Amino acid sequence: ALRDVTGTTESIPLIASSIMSKKIASGSKNLVLDIKIGEGALIKDIDSGRRLANLMIKIGKENDMKVVCLLTNMDIPLGNNIGNSLEVLEAINTLYYNPNNNLNKLCIELASYMVSLGLNINYEEAKEKVLESISSRKAYNKLLEFVSYQGGNINELPKSNYIYEVKSDREGYLTNIHSLEIAKLSSSLGSGRKNKEDKIDYSAGIIINKNINDKVNVGDTVLTLYTNREVPSIDKDKLFTIDNNINNDIKLIYEVIK
Repeated sequence: ALRDVTGTTESIPLIASSIMSKKIASGSKNLVLDIKIGEGALIKDIDSGRRLANLMIKIGKENDMKVVCLLTNMDIPLGNNIGNSLEVLEAINTLYYNPNNNLNKLCIELASYMVSLGLNINYEEAKEKVLESISSRKAYNKLLEFVSYQGGNINELPKSNYIYEVKSDREGYLTNIHSLEIAKLSSSLGSGRKNKEDKIDYSAGIIINKNINDKVNVGDTVLTLYTNREVPSIDKDKLFTIDNNINNDIKLIYEVIK
């Protein structure tokens, strides 16, 4: 919150020191980091992502820590849910249903590198263990165990009083989700804060009902908004792009840096 209000959230040295100081203090010796690249991320381009990754890897080596960084694309939706409660719900559903989507694919990649480092085994063997843990629902049951030990209940996630649909007024293919504008809209619904004193509405947020390159017809619901406030005026063209042709630049993972 302090870096938000002082305008220093995008400083690479501060990002690196903030992340790595916590890991060093906690005694971590193996670390896998997902560095988001895109208009809605702290890091806007791949070159800056490489700078951040190499700096954190350097800090790790100086403190006897193995670090692996994945540079991933934030300009395509990773999941479909935005907002605190909604994102928790999507995480639960991902572990339970094991869907073939970007969120699950990236989680599997990150977990595979984590298991590889933690057990000192190769990536392929680690990935097999990860896939088995998901398919057998051991991972899902472990999540329930974590929540239970902390006094939580996944059946009591907060829910918003108001639900609004943003519908398409044209036909074509969904070629872009403007993540920064979507994040701003979600925050205005109550899911984020502009000032450090603001209170967060944990039920507020957005569900993206279409994925990149999905066919969209006039009247289709593209976004569903959840809030306890009045919805601000919405400029659909700032939130998503519908075109006649599909988007061919939808790479999920740009690079893995070790």
